[in-house]
Amino acid sequence: MRQSMRDVFRTISMLITERLTYLYKWVILASAVGIVSGVGAIIFKELVEFSTYFFLGTIMGYRVDAGSGAITIERSWLIPIVVGVGGILSGIITYTLAPETEGHGTDSVIKSIHRLAGEIRSRVPIVKAVSTAFTLGSGGSAGKEGPIAQIGAGFGSLLGSLLKLSSRDRKILVVCGVAGGIGSVFKAPFGAGIFSVEVLYLQDIEVEAIIPAFISSIIAYVIFASVYGTSHIFSLGNISFNPIVELPFYFLLGIVLGVSAIVYIKVFYTVHFFFKKLRIKDHVKPAIGGVIAGLIGTAYPRTLGSGYEHIQLALTDKLPYFDYLTTPIFKILATAFTIGSGGSGGVFAPSLVIGGLLGGAFAKTMDMLFPGVSLNTAAFIIIGMMSFFAAAGKVPLASIIMVAEMTGGYELMVPAIVSSTIAYIISMKTTIYINQIPHRLGEKLVMLEDVYNIIVRSEPYLLQAEAEKIMVKPIAVLKEDMRIKDALKMVSKYNYRVYPIVDGNGIFTGYICLEELITASRRARDLSLEYMRIHSGLAFSKHTPLKKIIDEMINHGVDKVFITDDNGKLIGIITIKDILRFLTYKEIK
Repeated sequence: MRQSMRDVFRTISMLITERLTYLYKWVILASAVGIVSGVGAIIFKELVEFSTYFFLGTIMGYRVDAGSGAITIERSWLIPIVVGVGGILSGIITYTLAPETEGHGTDSVIKSIHRLAGEIRSRVPIVKAVSTAFTLGSGGSAGKEGPIAQIGAGFGSLLGSLLKLSSRDRKILVVCGVAGGIGSVFKAPFGAGIFSVEVLYLQDIEVEAIIPAFISSIIAYVIFASVYGTSHIFSLGNISFNPIVELPFYFLLGIVLGVSAIVYIKVFYTVHFFFKKLRIKDHVKPAIGGVIAGLIGTAYPRTLGSGYEHIQLALTDKLPYFDYLTTPIFKILATAFTIGSGGSGGVFAPSLVIGGLLGGAFAKTMDMLFPGVSLNTAAFIIIGMMSFFAAAGKVPLASIIMVAEMTGGYELMVPAIVSSTIAYIISMKTTIYINQIPHRLGEKLVMLEDVYNIIVRSEPYLLQAEAEKIMVKPIAVLKEDMRIKDALKMVSKYNYRVYPIVDGNGIFTGYICLEELITASRRARDLSLEYMRIHSGLAFSKHTPLKKIIDEMINHGVDKVFITDDNGKLIGIITIKDILRFLTYKEIK
């Protein structure tokens, strides 16, 4: 009895210590990344503003009248030349020093997390900051989100490498860098935290990184706001929402924006792959894209730069109706040629301009068709920004929250959810971030789903095979009364990460991961496994048909299940590899 009580108190002590260790660790590490991200955001903003003042303001004489919305350009004939010069400078810096920084930086960060274990070269933040300053400052159609994400992520990766952290922890620090950079420069700490864990996947989020991401984002925001204040990016007047009258229109807006997002992505990557195939030196390609974007900007000046000033003009109803219709079309083209050619910049800001003005155009058009409705144009602009990027970037939660923080339009949450959900569903798996993967289990689960769909159409009878025909016998099984030190000694003989656990009668009780055993062994090596946190796992009878097993694996996002006999005793394990092997072999045979 005394031994049992000691084990209970030891378990409680271990759990508390684990929680505190986790808290201390990530408060310190995420705060460090947040501090650097906040300071980096300040430097980056000043660099972009100086470049903009020099290229657009001094050389071109570009001005936007805040009162009337009119654009004045003293030397408009210089626009293609200046944007082209920005492109060539960006191309030389990028392709000479860090070719991985070309294009929109967020996708490169996603790639580093999924394919490079979170490794980002230390020179990347500096190269990305300077090359983007040239692209944006010269009038290229791009945004700050990608570059600042790559700047923050670069420091997170560097810190993880210096401290010799595991690849898992380094990836979390990279996510913290994304959250800190975006949360500061867009003054949207909550939305940025969500964005950093949502943008990695098409239909999933990185749960383990949420708390560190919020810590980093808040710290970075506080530092940035201490210099530039806490005011919203966009000033918003009074807005209203009539659910009965307006909700159907927001539903229709979601359809329009979902289709528009698909068009945007298709145009973007058509241009991108055209430049990839172009047989000229990579350093020159952004200059060509810049010249073309400059020619578009000469005809339609509202496509120059990030375009935030035009959103503000639209929110105060100072844009002509014609500009609501034409600017999104030419902004799509200008963005595709600026970034798709290899220029450095983000796609978030152009997406907000495109989506916002499409929302405004939709509201004004509906008012013409249905004069008695009187829709609030500003509200539709805000919902347009949210919904368009939700569809294009596959980040519906982050889009809604970030735009609400940037505008203060919290009253529009209900129509935002309706429109963003519809736009997200319409656009399906089409995404501006091509390095996103569907789930945390990644390509293996996708492969299983693809094979499953093929088998359903061609050989459906194979899916009726029972589990006992596919399973493999478990080699390394732990007993719940084993001490942690004995369990570690046993698993050291094998090359597995997950180990099933049974009770004294061989009944399956769950599983435990190798890293959890290692962590626990540092504090309580003599503790029994039964006092540890054991994962329940998915268990099926040996008579369960394969179709049901695959459905449950896909629904729960797991890559292995456990098979029991009629008495609940563990008799086998089925992994994705086992299923693919079985289906492929049967199909060939």
